[in-house]
Amino acid sequence: MNPVSEDIKDKLVELGIGTYAATTGWGIFTVEEPDKPDTAITIYNTPGRAPGYYANRSLAPTHYSNFQVRVRGTTDATTWAKLEEVMDGLSQIGHFDIVTGAETMHYANILMTTEPIFLEKDEERKRFIWVANFIAFREQK
Repeated sequence: MNPVSEDIKDKLVELGIGTYAATTGWGIFTVEEPDKPDTAITIYNTPGRAPGYYANRSLAPTHYSNFQVRVRGTTDATTWAKLEEVMDGLSQIGHFDIVTGAETMHYANILMTTEPIFLEKDEERKRFIWVANFIAFREQK
């Protein structure tokens, strides 16, 4: 099973919101945000609830996988607009499956758990950083 950050990265790339590990334009990264490009979307795995197991142990557990999307950009307006694009994309994708090798992870829903938050302005490079937190409800098939 992939970490939720990897699956969400793949969905954002598929939606055309950014390019994985791009060195120019909107790059999408997981777990570690590079210094460049100045426009970056980084997905972090964050603590969530323990998996919920069904009474029938033969059924797959439901995983409550929390993640944070951090968007960094050169102006407040473009950074906010990109975060809105991420939020809209994640809210509209509905049910989907991610297949990795012989495993299939079914995503039943993705919900925002907080309002977007202005985190900081990088004073050295003059970059604006906004974050939003989400939870993904997923089951291994």
